[in-house]
Amino acid sequence: MRKLLIGFIATTAALLGQSAPSQSTLKAFAAGACGEVMGVDCTTDPGQMNLYYDILSFIGSQPIPNRTQATIVQQYLTPFVSARVNMKQAIIDRAFRALGRTATPPDETKWLGVYSSWQTYQRLVPMVRAASPVVPYTPPAPPQISLQQQQQAIQSAFQKVWMRAPSASEAGQFSSLQPAQVEGTVRSMLSRYPGEAPRIVDAVFAPTIRRQPTAYERTGVISVFGRYWTGADDLANYLNGARASYNTPNNGPQAAPTGTPIAAGTYLSYGNTPLRPSILGPGGYLLNIKGGSIVAAGGGNYIDSKTGILTNAGGNAINISRIVAAGGGNVISNDGGSIVAAGGGNIVAQGGGNIVAQGGGNIVAQGGGNLLANISNMMQNSANFGGGGYGLNSVGSSPQQLADNGNGDAMIALAKSSAQAKNPPATYQWLYLASVHTGSVTNAANRTNLPSAMGQLWAGMPAAQQQQASAGINQWKATHPGK
Repeated sequence: MRKLLIGFIATTAALLGQSAPSQSTLKAFAAGACGEVMGVDCTTDPGQMNLYYDILSFIGSQPIPNRTQATIVQQYLTPFVSARVNMKQAIIDRAFRALGRTATPPDETKWLGVYSSWQTYQRLVPMVRAASPVVPYTPPAPPQISLQQQQQAIQSAFQKVWMRAPSASEAGQFSSLQPAQVEGTVRSMLSRYPGEAPRIVDAVFAPTIRRQPTAYERTGVISVFGRYWTGADDLANYLNGARASYNTPNNGPQAAPTGTPIAAGTYLSYGNTPLRPSILGPGGYLLNIKGGSIVAAGGGNYIDSKTGILTNAGGNAINISRIVAAGGGNVISNDGGSIVAAGGGNIVAQGGGNIVAQGGGNIVAQGGGNLLANISNMMQNSANFGGGGYGLNSVGSSPQQLADNGNGDAMIALAKSSAQAKNPPATYQWLYLASVHTGSVTNAANRTNLPSAMGQLWAGMPAAQQQQASAGINQWKATHPGK
């Protein structure tokens, strides 16, 4: 409609013998008037676009001699702004910003009171400048730093963060920085050089932990770069805080051996995953769960998976005279029915007697008494240890207290119990806690074999069980940073 109106006026003017301004000229008049009065470019400011089109309609409706920028200012914009306080305030604010200042409420009140003396943005700016001239701010000159001071700062920062001297090209990147700015820039720069991280880890790990890291440990430390450490200096602090985790080398989860016979007296196997002597102690007999059948390492007597009958290798039922332990002590005695330890101490008497340790110490008294004496104070809520397979996610607060107190032997015992309960995730969780607290694992063979036992158990678990084991460990780690 506006275009039609402007075109109609131009046609009429031509018939009268007077040339009308072109549409581009009218647009220039409208934009110029808007900038003169408002202090903004109405053609690009979204908040002023409607005003811009209203100005075009106004000027297009004027007689040809009046189609000028001055007509827009005097006959349209000045009366329009005069009737609107918010527009006058906006013009005052723009004038102050143009002078590098912010208009305060007293400033707005002052200049609103003398609106008739300025009326446009272009008149207001010099009036504000004259009323309160602004002294330009000149920042102080930076302190003069010698080349020697700058080079010392660069060398010091690289040694502290990277543990080496910078190359000439690296040092040249800091020539414009003040010494106080160098270290932070050197530290942030390290993230752009991923090849430096393994070198720094090896250089800091050895003097801090007193040995070289395993490949698995190196990868783990590198993975927390940027979160727990940002350079060689705070890496040393991080490793010192997590020292207990590195008491023994950790090679990570290991694939279970395949196709190789396992010697008797070496492993306890769950499925296809062997658990090393850290579960049973040296000399434990091999039991391999194979297709549901329990067989001896040499292929001797086993319990058939279908019938549940104890048979010999030929499948014939055998008459039990006694089942003996490795050292020759009765496990089940045919003359008394007792289940006994290798040294002769009762484990469970036929009539429901005590469960005792090999040397005769009580594990659980008949009436529900204490567990092993050396961990009795840590298992204050023994009821929570039942039913859930001893897993971190299935018990009460006592395992948390046990883990915090760091009794590695107790954790080995709980791992064995979880394995007997056929709960691989819980077994792995207790082995993990034992590996964190290897300093309190008294059996040297257990300490040595923990990593490989964990790796083989992990490799034999389905993905769902691995996720279950990881969930419990991560829950414990969340309250034990650095473990």
